[in-house]
Parts: sequence; structure tokens; C-alpha cells
Amino acid sequence: MTLVTLRNDFGSAVVSSHAGATLRSLRPRIDGHEYELLSGGMDEKLDHRTTPSGVGSFIMAPWVNRIAHGRLETEHGDFELPVSSGIHAMHGTVRGSEWDIASSDDSSAIFEIALSEPWPFAGKITYEIALVNASLIQTLTVSAAPGERAFPAGVGWHPWFRRSLGSEELELQVDAAAHWEIDSEMVPSGGLGRQD
Repeated sequence: MTLVTLRNDFGSAVVSSHAGATLRSLRPRIDGHEYELLSGGMDEKLDHRTTPSGVGSFIMAPWVNRIAHGRLETEHGDFELPVSSGIHAMHGTVRGSEWDIASSDDSSAIFEIALSEPWPFAGKITYEIALVNASLIQTLTVSAAPGERAFPAGVGWHPWFRRSLGSEELELQVDAAAHWEIDSEMVPSGGLGRQD
């Protein structure tokens, strides 16, 4: 099984386990109609075993954004990561990987993947997704392998939302207290910008 479909009375979500546990479709049901929120969605005939740019919402892990020049500096030493965007390592290592389906039912699922080379630390990522009433709840957890040392990590999602549901452009609001500042090459500078 490569696609896991979750449904409840308020909508549906589809995750592709073979393509980085990417959320391929998110369709809330409003007044009896379903609206696809993600670019690509299930309406288009795309190969659900791949994660093309501009489609769905993919997981970034064990790091998000870019690591400058692919050089990961940690208290355990410095490591070279594969450069994937110009001169930087971008969006982690799990985007195109096949994830294990640990469990699934009508409205929730749990996916897992072991961290491996080129990531220099042994561990696992767990992705939990559930439709709870009218909410989509997603949780990402990174853990070191039993008996292994702790390591730095970051996780996140990279959604590609549709700009229109048919009649007018959509507006997305994010309730955030701060954001990471980036430099001219879109690499985090280490500073936090505060929201007004």
C-alpha cells in the first residue's frame, strides 16, 4: 500500500508512504462540497510514488531549510551533508524515501523511518497524522536510537497550497511569535525576528 486515505465527516487527507510520507491531498468538506487545498492534490494524474516540486506538503527532516555549504557543526564533530541546492544542503534526507506504516485506521495513521547515511546519527522519525473533527493534527518526532547519543535535529512541513479554490485568491494566516531570520542565500543567520 502506498497511499493512506483518512476520512471523517469533515473531510479527507491522503498520505503517500512511498514518497516521503508526503501529504498529497487535503480536502475539507464545507456545506456538502470538498475543496482541495494542496497543489497537485488527487485531481491531477501525478505519480504518487514521487515528490515533485510544487506539489502536496512534504516533510523536511532531520533538518529544515538549508545548511550552509552542507557543513553540519555539532558538539560531536563536523559532518559533510550532500549539497542539493546550489552550494547548500536543503530540506533534509527523507523527502523521497519510503516510510513504514506503523498503524492506520479510518481517520489516523502513524508513519516511521529510520535515519541513515548521509545523516551521521542513528535515530528515527515518527509522523502522526489524524483528522479530529474539523482539524488536521500532525506531529513529527525525532528520537535517537536506543543507547545512542543525542543529536541536533529539526523537522517541519513544506506545503504547496493552492492559491484559489475557484473564485478568489486565498489568504493564509500564521499565528507566530517569531521567525528565523535568513541571509541573502536563504540560509538561517541564527537570529530571531519578532512578529509585530
